[in-house]
Amino acid sequence: MISSDEILELAKQLSQSAEALPQITHLKKELKKQLRGIKNQIKQVELEKQSVLLKAEHLHQHLHALREKSIQVRNETWSIENQVKTLFNHLKEVYKHALNNAHQQRLYSHALKTRQQRLYSIT
Repeated sequence: MISSDEILELAKQLSQSAEALPQITHLKKELKKQLRGIKNQIKQVELEKQSVLLKAEHLHQHLHALREKSIQVRNETWSIENQVKTLFNHLKEVYKHALNNAHQQRLYSHALKTRQQRLYSIT
């Protein structure tokens, strides 16, 4: 059997539990609100994450396109450099031939003058 002291103790505990019930209910509601807030924050973070991932993918594609363009420009630059070198070498050859022709022309002109002077001196 339960003694009267035990019954009084149980009654006291039950009374305290009944008094605490509104506080417990209020705390439960507050915790539910906080949980909803946390869930909403998680959803917002997920949305932001998706946005950042989309932006990152866009930037990655843009970077890839820039790399391709850089390679194309580099190849075109090399091609132009090679064309310029070829043209420069060709111009050097033309200049050498022009100098050689000018020198030959001077020699020929000098020889012709010398010959004419000899012919005049003979006559």
